[in-house]
Parts: sequence; C-alpha cells; structure tokens
Amino acid sequence: MDKRQDNAKKTKLNVIDVIIIVAIVACIAAVGVRIYFTSHTDTSPDKVTVTYEVKGISEENAAQFEAGKKIYLVADDSQAGVFNTVNVSPEKLLAHDESGKIVEVNSPDKKTVTGTLTFNGKNNDSEFMVSGKYSISLGSTVEVYTDRNTFTLTVIAIESEDK
Repeated sequence: MDKRQDNAKKTKLNVIDVIIIVAIVACIAAVGVRIYFTSHTDTSPDKVTVTYEVKGISEENAAQFEAGKKIYLVADDSQAGVFNTVNVSPEKLLAHDESGKIVEVNSPDKKTVTGTLTFNGKNNDSEFMVSGKYSISLGSTVEVYTDRNTFTLTVIAIESEDK
C-alpha cells in the first residue's frame, strides 16, 4: 500500500512539472515570435512629394525658402521633411486699367512662393499622415517652420514616392 501512495504522489508531481515546462516553452516561443515580427516590419517612413503654395508674403520672408532646407511642424515640433524646389514670383492682384477693365498686375511688395517638398509620414489608403499624425489632402493647409520663419503652406498636389 505504501508503494501505491508513493506512485500516486509521483504522478501528481510529474503532471505539475509538465505544466510548468509547457508554460516556460510557450513563453519562450511567444518571445521568439515577437522578436521575429518586430525585426521584419518596415519601420522606414513613407514619403510623398507635395506641390505647395504660400501667398502674400514679404520678399524677405520669401527669401527664407531654400531647396534642401528642413521643415518642422508647428503642431508638435517634429521634422516633417525638406524643401525640394522653390519658385518665387510676384503676387498677382486684380486692378482697373486706364479703360476701366479689370486686369491682373504684379504686387510691388508681396510674393507668392511655389515649389515641391518631401514630407515624411505614413501613407494610408485614403490619406497621408505627416509625421504619422497629421492628415494632409489637396487644398489643405499645413503650418510649418524653418530655422527662421513660420509659414502656412497650401497643398496643391500630392505624389507618392517609391521606397
């Protein structure tokens, strides 16, 4: 009878041991799977080329736009991208000529800046999220700053870049 009681105790102990071993193996497997999927995800940001326009700024502020200059978001101070091209032209105004017709004339002191820039972020099915947080679309405005000035850009076109 003593042998039966000893065997019963060993069986219960062995079942608990097996459960502990299975739990440890499951934890190790879960950590391995997590490491595998973390190392195989693409963490590089998506990029889009945005055609922008800034109207009605002074000549001094227009001179602050330079190709290659970094752009930061006013909303959270994150680096959003970089200017690619910059075109400065006089602001177009409507005025009456000598005959009373309405004509387009150049403003003597206001400039319009157009060009392209590259934004970093995440491209979803329906929108692009600058810095992964702020949605842009055609016609939307984005407040950005450079090392010297703050600007409100109007988005004219958005084109995805290949990774």
